[in-house]
Amino acid sequence: MQIVECYGKNVFVGKTMVGYIARKGIFINRQKFADLTPDGDIIRANVKVGFVNEDGYIMIKDKEVGYVDTDNNFVFYSIKEL
Repeated sequence: MQIVECYGKNVFVGKTMVGYIARKGIFINRQKFADLTPDGDIIRANVKVGFVNEDGYIMIKDKEVGYVDTDNNFVFYSIKEL
């Protein structure tokens, strides 16, 4: 999966849009949630907490918490997962 194709796309929790994805990271409610590397690593406070796997599933702390949809948006299953 090409993470760079997700830049400029949105972040959803279920069907509610809550943020966006930029080269500088993932933003939720206008605040930076995490850094996002071109390789799909999700980093918070300089610690890798998750990644986007080859199949487009978002993994945080070894748990599937969402997916990348067909429009390259990030869709999280629940706000509790974040």
